[in-house]
Amino acid sequence: MHIKFSYLQDCLTLFPKITSALFGKECNMNRIVKKFKHIAMNDSLSQNDLMLLIDAEEWDYKKFWPDLSSMSNLRKPIEGCFKLGKEGQETAVRRLYDRFQHIEVVSIVLRFVDPENYGIISPPVEKFLGLQPQDNHIKYYLNYLNVLNEISSHYGRPTNLADVDMSIWCLSHLLKNWGNRKFRSNWDSVDRSKISGILNLYSMDPFLKKQRLHLVLCEVYEHVQEGRNEPNRLLLAECLNDNQIDPELAMVTTSYTFESFVWKLIEEASLEKKLEKKKLWYMIKKLAEKVDRNSIEDFSDCINWRDSAIHPWLPKLKTEDRNEFIRKAKHLVGMKNEITRKISS
Repeated sequence: MHIKFSYLQDCLTLFPKITSALFGKECNMNRIVKKFKHIAMNDSLSQNDLMLLIDAEEWDYKKFWPDLSSMSNLRKPIEGCFKLGKEGQETAVRRLYDRFQHIEVVSIVLRFVDPENYGIISPPVEKFLGLQPQDNHIKYYLNYLNVLNEISSHYGRPTNLADVDMSIWCLSHLLKNWGNRKFRSNWDSVDRSKISGILNLYSMDPFLKKQRLHLVLCEVYEHVQEGRNEPNRLLLAECLNDNQIDPELAMVTTSYTFESFVWKLIEEASLEKKLEKKKLWYMIKKLAEKVDRNSIEDFSDCINWRDSAIHPWLPKLKTEDRNEFIRKAKHLVGMKNEITRKISS
């Protein structure tokens, strides 16, 4: 397993060369960590320490990150944040955020003081992982660290979260730039072979893809109230309903959502005991006694599409039928309150 998935560790070894190819300068993060050792030992960060980070020749802080001189006055050092370890992550992040009011800066400081337990929030990694913006910046960063921990636990190495962060940063830039001839020209034949191997292993590795998709779906479903899953399921179906993704799964999702919606209407009409063992078409027939003709026609159309959607031995739905199935299911779900009033009257 470690042989197969060592490509993240391989990405990490390419970090200096990737920074050189992208920015014309090799970045050496470990040297900055050594310069910051006294901060962890003394459990104190001063204005001079901060300027040491900003002016470090091993990277180009000012090119990517905000000017701290206008953000915070550290006449009084920050103390009590740098010996808390993994268990004290939330306390450390919260205390630093109270002083800096900038979560990226918090992540930078903690990353160089304690690279084992912290990584830098950066747009390439955020985008690659599919992290969604949050108003609560502290919660967002802690979630980011949890994701890095999950990746580290799965692959076994890198173990330091700062290294996991850099590995993902490298992978994201390789995926983005490897098709660019100018970028590829920076690499010799040995490195080209190594990078091709990395990208090939990534293409066969489901874990990171699952992580990325999981984070996006969590954001979509975050505010779903119990019993109101239909709109989100149909949103998912719309996304899946692409010939390059999985239109068949889109139809299964739409079909289940439609049936679930019908059953909720049956419950609203207090007909569940009479209809629990009946066919779907019979349930719709009973609903027809209480709703208007147009709605019943939409229900009937959805039943016909549903049969072809869930039974693999029937002809697959054409693109226009798939689109119409989702559209009409969304229409009916959107009319839930109106339909409920009619069947309850």
